[in-house]
Amino acid sequence: MHTATLSGPRLWVAAVRAYALPASVVPLALGATTAWTSGTPISGLLLLPTLLAGLLLHAATNLLNDGDDFSLGVDRAGTRGGSGLLVSGRLSARTVRRAGLLCLLLAGLAGAPVVVARGWPVLGIGLVGALGAWGYTAGGAGYKYRALGDPLVGLLMGPLMVLGAHLALGGPLSRTPLLASIPVALLVTAILAANNLRDIDDDRAAGIRTLAILLGPRGALLWYQALVLGSYFAVLLLVASGVLPRLALGTWLALPIALRLTWRSSLGLRRRDPELIDVVVATAQHQLLFGGLLVGGLVVSRLLPA
Repeated sequence: MHTATLSGPRLWVAAVRAYALPASVVPLALGATTAWTSGTPISGLLLLPTLLAGLLLHAATNLLNDGDDFSLGVDRAGTRGGSGLLVSGRLSARTVRRAGLLCLLLAGLAGAPVVVARGWPVLGIGLVGALGAWGYTAGGAGYKYRALGDPLVGLLMGPLMVLGAHLALGGPLSRTPLLASIPVALLVTAILAANNLRDIDDDRAAGIRTLAILLGPRGALLWYQALVLGSYFAVLLLVASGVLPRLALGTWLALPIALRLTWRSSLGLRRRDPELIDVVVATAQHQLLFGGLLVGGLVVSRLLPA
């Protein structure tokens, strides 16, 4: 949809890049599930504020990123990154940054009852998450521009987010949510890796550094493909070690899609064509499907008689 046709709430839905928010839903849902399957009583009342806080942190990251990328010239006419609303003139960098800071504030308010109920461990995780959301671009000096986006986003939206949701709902402090988060963390990182692979020429021209630029086109492609396929082998290892139940292997039903992603990314890089644009969206959709199968496997395993 062309940004010039958007107005009102639809404009802000596009500004926060709502299509990408399910990338946060998967780790939050996994954390809630590991809490429920731990056998300890969990609080359903805290599920909604936990989900809202996580989604608002993600929205804040996207908004602040858009504002800073536009100001630095990373997003400009002819590039494909961001929401496109600043490049088209529909929104200003100042307005978008203010909206991002508002989302950070709202995330704090949404998470307040969780902190009151669960105490300092959840507060600490929330503060790290907020710092990570702001620090992604940090007014033009963030870790995105220092080739640290891939590993830090993987940590923040993998282990940290899964553990945060797990503890918020009353799950015990254990290694299970951290280990279970590994395949999800790999796929969250894959979404960013696909994005950086697509934008490698534009980002290099803007003078910023991403991991894709450091690795070069071929290395960035192999990194992306390793992340996508590595998530399946991570599930295998976690099932073999007893961390995940055998039904978690249901994630392998999505393997044909993963293989198609690796083929499409190779094809798109060779041709330098819009195929890579579609790969970014398809990678996010694959992560949602994989996450749903993983969560579903844990839930069914808990419901089945021992």
